[in-house]
Amino acid sequence: MTEVPMNPDVIELQERAKHFALNHRVEANNSGSVCGDGRFTHQQSMGFLRAFGGDEGFEAAILGAQNRAINEGKVIKKFTPEELDKIYAEKIKVMRGEESETSVHTDEHNQIGCGFMRLAMEGIHNHLTADDASRLHQAALARLNGKQTVLNGEHEELAVLYVQSDKYSVDSRDESTGEMFFVVDLQRSKQLIEQIVPLIGIEGLTADDVWREFVSQMQKTAQQLAGGKEIFELNYNDNSQAEENFNIKLLGQVPMPAV
Repeated sequence: MTEVPMNPDVIELQERAKHFALNHRVEANNSGSVCGDGRFTHQQSMGFLRAFGGDEGFEAAILGAQNRAINEGKVIKKFTPEELDKIYAEKIKVMRGEESETSVHTDEHNQIGCGFMRLAMEGIHNHLTADDASRLHQAALARLNGKQTVLNGEHEELAVLYVQSDKYSVDSRDESTGEMFFVVDLQRSKQLIEQIVPLIGIEGLTADDVWREFVSQMQKTAQQLAGGKEIFELNYNDNSQAEENFNIKLLGQVPMPAV
């Protein structure tokens, strides 16, 4: 993460982000997870857990952490991408309810409309191969009978919002103005990892291992999709929407992709 001086442009952007976050706060809905892509509408995200790739992002983190642990000699048994997708979908129902489903998204422009999965299939991660990511994605699509959420419009995110709350999230897009932000629910992401990793039960693999891989994959994805954009951390302190019960902090700037 790159440090950013608080110049007038950054101060103005922080005020816009603050206003946006206060007016687009939604109650956390743990019955699903969707990508942090700013083009999601309220009807498509509904307070679901936001992370790059959504459920596929969590699966990718588990698979990458497993691969790393195998290389380090901590794990012997290895789930294939197809096996991991199957067991993840089974265990997520234990957490969210039998009627819940994982989700996959695309957009109106691309065959692989999720930037996280597209980049993973290009092999940008150290411990997740392009083949791993492709097989994971195809397994999820097959399990969901090809069902995908389709996003409209272009990427016009102003910044990245890291939400530190287990009660609230932020709608990423104002449909009346078109204003949008990348949104990642960090606190809830960590909670999901802490819950599902023991349920999946890869002997020798800890939630901390998966969290480390999750953060690495999120950072590399952000670098490609949001390089040069500011990162703001949001904290909602209680049920009130009053400004005194809300805190926003500039964390820095997403590094630009390496040339």
